[in-house]
Amino acid sequence: MKIFIRKKSIYARRLRLFLQGFMLVLMGSCLMACGGKDVAYVAPLIQFQQTVAVDVLWTSMVGRGSQREPLKMTPTLYGGQIYIANQKGQISVVDAQTGKSVHQINLKEPISSSLAVDDGVLYMGMRRGEVAAVNRQNGAIMWRAPMSNEVLAAPTVAGGMVLVKTIDDHVYALNQQDGSVVWSYQQPAPPMTLRGGSSPKVAGNIVIVGFTDGSVAALNRQNGAMLWSTTVARSGGGSIVERMTDIENALAISDGVVYVGTYQGGIAALSLHSGDTIWEQKVPAYASLAFDAHHVYVSDTSDQLWALNRKTGSMVWRQENLKGRGITAPLVLNGVILVGDNQGFVHWMTIKTGQFIARTRPDPSGIAADPFTNGRIIYIYTNAGRLVAYKI
Repeated sequence: MKIFIRKKSIYARRLRLFLQGFMLVLMGSCLMACGGKDVAYVAPLIQFQQTVAVDVLWTSMVGRGSQREPLKMTPTLYGGQIYIANQKGQISVVDAQTGKSVHQINLKEPISSSLAVDDGVLYMGMRRGEVAAVNRQNGAIMWRAPMSNEVLAAPTVAGGMVLVKTIDDHVYALNQQDGSVVWSYQQPAPPMTLRGGSSPKVAGNIVIVGFTDGSVAALNRQNGAMLWSTTVARSGGGSIVERMTDIENALAISDGVVYVGTYQGGIAALSLHSGDTIWEQKVPAYASLAFDAHHVYVSDTSDQLWALNRKTGSMVWRQENLKGRGITAPLVLNGVILVGDNQGFVHWMTIKTGQFIARTRPDPSGIAADPFTNGRIIYIYTNAGRLVAYKI
């Protein structure tokens, strides 16, 4: 768990250092008191009969990977090419069909978010608290836009605008051509949050944004006016850590419904047009959600994988044999659901029951980036920089 404390002064910095030290002491005390059993538990690999064939189409070593980098930066698929960025400012482009290198870009300055791609331009957060537009052929920076703070979630491009959210809960709509601010929206952020964030989601003329206080807002895409706001999780507990309710990557829109998960709250389905709650389920979520026609799938904070009924939120099944393995967001394709883990395994399960049907291990370095697909091929990017294409 990565924690971020907003910095406003030297006193805030001292508070941050004090709280980080206090948390380390607290975690150490818990380990001694509990014998380390709960904290260090990693579910063993259970034995099962493999029932489907998983074929490796190709493997390619790309970039530096994310083994030593604190932020998860998932590759971006666009126009038959895969764009892989690291925090050093290096961007690798590979062909999605063959895995062969197309070209590389070196910005020579740190990047803070995954990439958004549109036409001939890459959009990204920069470590100095900016958003940059970069020519995807030659790496030339076309414009920069200063933000109120770091942008750790990938920008969203829609309707001639680049929509971004900073870690201090500012939302900006930037002109796609020159980076000028079209409108902005600010939500007060709590003093301590997870170091991450969710990208704005767009449906027609509505922008949906999740905030670090556990609330969701719908904004007018043209002018940023708030249409509605709903609190999904309310802070509770005695400590500042227990009261964190961040909405990380667990935010999605499908068929007129907003699905949102909070770090220590739960997952909820909201009406896109009114913000009214359709259902709620006590499943604390931190990763992107996956869908099929009937279910929503979520990885929870203890590394259990859930399948919930899309209409009612009731549990269909729960896979409990991945606890402590640091699983990624789920990916669904062709009746199969899969997740990667921090030991480099990919766990393949049936969407009907969540039972294991295959297991692969593309790289023992671990998998932090979420799996992704072009609808036919499944891609896994490992912490050591290995990109693997699977067909099932």
